[in-house]
Amino acid sequence: MDKILSSVLIVDANGSGPNVYPTIEQATLNSKMGDTIIITAGTYQVPILTTVKHTKLFGMEGVIVYTKNLTCPLTTIENIVFHNMDKCCLYIRDSPDVIFRNCELHCKSYSKFCLRLKNSSVIYYNTLFLISCNNSDIVQVITSKDCKYLIFQSP
Repeated sequence: MDKILSSVLIVDANGSGPNVYPTIEQATLNSKMGDTIIITAGTYQVPILTTVKHTKLFGMEGVIVYTKNLTCPLTTIENIVFHNMDKCCLYIRDSPDVIFRNCELHCKSYSKFCLRLKNSSVIYYNTLFLISCNNSDIVQVITSKDCKYLIFQSP
């Protein structure tokens, strides 16, 4: 029986060596199914964050990621603070069974919604949502008809 060997990749803007990458994009491009990507403290601009299936993204204390689009199927994301960027909502697409654990999602709403799911199913464990509205009385979380579930759970 073939075994899937997984690796640990490190994101460190100042680091070097095997499996150490200066950006999240480079680490995800070099990852394979089952890998864990550990992100060291810092602020990262990642307009489109894409991972391969069954990847784990783990943030060390002090990781902040500015993004607007996540495509992370079957991925577990832990200990990362996300901010939406470019006045866009935080858009999670084509990501079945993604898990956010111990994360923060900071969403500034410049339109009627701040978090949008398309072809995605998400579980939030102990995840903090910080939502601020500009020029809007209502904040919506929008899901497409093919969203199987959206679960919010605390310990």
